[in-house]
Amino acid sequence: MFSLASPLEDAAATLRADHCMLLQLEQAAANAEAIPRILEDLKAVYTPAMRVVYLAFEEDGYSHASAGGLRLLTGLLRTLPDSKVIEDVHSDLRLTNQHQQTRRQTVHRQQQTVCGSRVLSSRGIPHKAEIDREVFLRCFPRTRDKKRKRLGPGY
Repeated sequence: MFSLASPLEDAAATLRADHCMLLQLEQAAANAEAIPRILEDLKAVYTPAMRVVYLAFEEDGYSHASAGGLRLLTGLLRTLPDSKVIEDVHSDLRLTNQHQQTRRQTVHRQQQTVCGSRVLSSRGIPHKAEIDREVFLRCFPRTRDKKRKRLGPGY
């Protein structure tokens, strides 16, 4: 069937229909005091994050230009696609902790380990707060160095 609406308006209408069907199914389950299997299976699709997106679009009448809905949806779509990144960072933390079996890692040490990890940069994710010695010395030329030696370039 040919639609005169824009693809964004069609997507918003589909989002509305899906949300309404989900709410009707949940209401029927609540009335029957039993959870149908399909509702259990849909938990993988309708995650809490997706429910918040539905609510944001609902607040704006399921408009395809909903500022809140688009912001949340954009955030979900730009999220890292796999949990492998998190597993790799946790692996670095575990390895660091194995070397210090007698002490617990401080929050500072954990942060330092994560920032020093190359997991994110290996996936092309920029580390905007990263700073090296050269940049630090260029930005803070008057830093006292009583307690540290000045090493040449390449330190």
